[in-house]
Amino acid sequence: MKRQRIRLMISLATLLTLCLTWSAGSVWAEGEEYLYVPVEVKDVGGKLSEEASFLITFERKDNNDTVSPLPDKTETILKPGETDEFIFERAAFTEPGDYLYTMKQEKATGDDNVITEDVTYTITVRVVNGDDGDSGLNATLDVRQDGQDGKLESAVFRNNDKRAVAEQQKQDANADSPKDDDPNGGSSKKDDSKLSSPTTGEAISYWAFGLMGFAVLLGMWGIGRHVRTSSAGKDGYEQ
Repeated sequence: MKRQRIRLMISLATLLTLCLTWSAGSVWAEGEEYLYVPVEVKDVGGKLSEEASFLITFERKDNNDTVSPLPDKTETILKPGETDEFIFERAAFTEPGDYLYTMKQEKATGDDNVITEDVTYTITVRVVNGDDGDSGLNATLDVRQDGQDGKLESAVFRNNDKRAVAEQQKQDANADSPKDDDPNGGSSKKDDSKLSSPTTGEAISYWAFGLMGFAVLLGMWGIGRHVRTSSAGKDGYEQ
């Protein structure tokens, strides 16, 4: 009787082992039990208020694939500088394939000056069989911003503030204009052509022109005197 019980226990243990081995293809064989998709909200202008909040949603790509497992939650609310994660249970994926999801910002609340970045991220969970065919399923996570190349470590939403944008535009305008412009719209720069002192070469030129003018005047005065003298002599001779 005792031997029969031992044989029965051994048979049940063997059957349980076979069942677990058969079902290994539908569970994750190694690594952690969860798959994490990080998300972050940034304040690129440094002016967003603490009341500003951003709703981030996570859904199936095109929302028409009811087979793709969903994470532990499908939305999260973040403030500037905060991070969160959408978490999949690895056991939720039971078949190889590509599972596509979309992450985006729906709206911002708490601050009317918010400029919300309008970007969308596509998340791909690629599930494959183990290398030896019996080691279960393995997966890779791919996060990409739509319209951009390159795999990312996380989805990042970079939001701004209207006041920060206006301040930056003002700084850029001031940088492009002369620093010593008159605030009333005129220029405070002195007219160098009128007020600056002549250089050495210019001074010599001025003296040369002055001497030439003086010589011309002197010559004209001499000629005029000679003419008057000659006229006076002629008049006296004739008399």
